[in-house]
Amino acid sequence: MYVWLTLLAGLALLPALLKTFSTYFFQDCVYMYRALGFGIRLNVYKRKTPFYSIVDCFLEAVKKHPRKAFIHFEGKTYSYEEVDKESNKVANALRSEAGLREGDSVALFLGNEPRFVWTWLGLAKLGCPAALLNFNIRSRSLLHCFSCCGAKVLIAAAELRDAVEEILPTLKEKGITVYLLSDECTTDGIQCIGQAITKASDTPLSPSLRSNIHIRTTALYIYTSGTTGHEGRIGMAAVKLKEGREFDCINTCSVLVNYLPVYARPRFIRIQNSLDVTGTFKMKKVKLVEEGFDPTLIRDPLYFLELTQKKYIPLSQEIHKSILSQEIKL
Repeated sequence: MYVWLTLLAGLALLPALLKTFSTYFFQDCVYMYRALGFGIRLNVYKRKTPFYSIVDCFLEAVKKHPRKAFIHFEGKTYSYEEVDKESNKVANALRSEAGLREGDSVALFLGNEPRFVWTWLGLAKLGCPAALLNFNIRSRSLLHCFSCCGAKVLIAAAELRDAVEEILPTLKEKGITVYLLSDECTTDGIQCIGQAITKASDTPLSPSLRSNIHIRTTALYIYTSGTTGHEGRIGMAAVKLKEGREFDCINTCSVLVNYLPVYARPRFIRIQNSLDVTGTFKMKKVKLVEEGFDPTLIRDPLYFLELTQKKYIPLSQEIHKSILSQEIKL
């Protein structure tokens, strides 16, 4: 009897003891239960024949609720059915015009817009891996990201034509086919595919076009700062000082060292009178990226993080030249 009373008392005290000495025990149990469930589901999907991909998941959703909103963008709504049909048109056009087949990698150079979604879905329906290029990168960074994925086709938005033309000679040398999502373009080496997509059929594509897709097949190439050709630690911060305040070269460095990891500390700081923002209050970064850190082009005060001195110093033309010649390593 005494043993049972002791056992019951222990069980009664167990929740309090766990809460005191293992605060997140119950949350950990819930997490492990959910992780186990996801693991079981993943094994089920692995064994499915044919393989159940994200395209199949999307197509199931289209059948279940075709009229349901899938994308809201700038006051306009696109249903599952509409996006499905648009992606079918993209896939059919690229299949006939570009000759894309399963396994062909394609680089997408588009802004944040609905067309990005159904262009990627169209490629997925053909079994083509998509490399999602950041539309803010230019020149060498753009070429580097493009080269990483091994794509032979580049699809770009019309508004990004200038960025594409900048690297077009190199793309031509490598035999890359460039398509612009536009109805017309006079640039030699760039083909327009806008009209072809508009006129293409929106009929569904046969699953046999992607029949060799499996759990280990590459679906996407997603780039981080380490794959753009410029590590995060050589970034620039554009800041606006409070009225009457001056930039403290030593204290700024000290604060960044205390609160940010090495890779996140900006090597360059640009002091601006005002920060340009979009209608949704996001910083306009494209112009800043294009201007880089050349003191001959930028009128704003520029500072460079001198690691040996542990402070920011004014960025002179001499320092700029030393960075370009790699005398100063970033």
